[in-house]
Amino acid sequence: MAREHRFFTQDLSDTSAFQKQMTFSDSLESSIFFQLTKVLRVKPGDKVCLLAPIFEGNENTEFLYDVVDTNKKAVVLSLLEKRINRNELSYELDLLLCLPNSPDKLSFILQKAVELGVRKIFLVESDFSRMNQKLREDRLLRIVTEAAEQSERAVLPEIVTGHNLTKFLETQAQLPEKKQIYAAVERLNEDSRENSLDRDSRNKSGTFDFFEKADVSNGVMVLVGPEGGFSEAEKKLISEQCKGFSLGKRILRMETAAIVALGLFALKD
Repeated sequence: MAREHRFFTQDLSDTSAFQKQMTFSDSLESSIFFQLTKVLRVKPGDKVCLLAPIFEGNENTEFLYDVVDTNKKAVVLSLLEKRINRNELSYELDLLLCLPNSPDKLSFILQKAVELGVRKIFLVESDFSRMNQKLREDRLLRIVTEAAEQSERAVLPEIVTGHNLTKFLETQAQLPEKKQIYAAVERLNEDSRENSLDRDSRNKSGTFDFFEKADVSNGVMVLVGPEGGFSEAEKKLISEQCKGFSLGKRILRMETAAIVALGLFALKD
């Protein structure tokens, strides 16, 4: 059975760029040429699906090609069909992620978030963030792209960096139209003087019931804190700006919390 390989083509940002015959060489889309020839070692008869990054009006269109020729200098593709990709969520699911303490952990969370259908990822500094390494946008883009290709996404999720959690939430509060932000908060149901979140926002009737009733019609944003949790000042702001929810009695690693929370929202689709 012929294999089908998927690629988001960074230099082809409009559907008009996808011709009936496409040729990839060292001088054009060299990264795809390298993947096709050196890594995947495609041969005539293999299938290649090409997608453009997000662009207005055509984000769910993909182009299936047949490999008709391959050699050391070029790979030639012939268009088989243009088709609609229906793998996206019916609403926009965003992730507001406080930076973790290691690049490997960040990579893992990004990968799983993309697989679960997240459309946009905001990486923010919080009071307890402990990421010492500088973020490399090229590396982040590569992680997101590979995850989107593997999970057969129709669009390439966007990554936004350079924000502070407090300032981000304050800015969001001023927007005339904004997504509801849901914050994963440790042990939200416990009666504690340290719990500054409003009782009305607590998940009293069970996690599944809470997610079942959550309104996603205008899109949602899921906030996940760093390893040390949120500071008192952040908790106060979150209580004013977000809906808090609990993921159970146990303390979860932030990567676990991100996967479970996003997964529960994704299952609403």
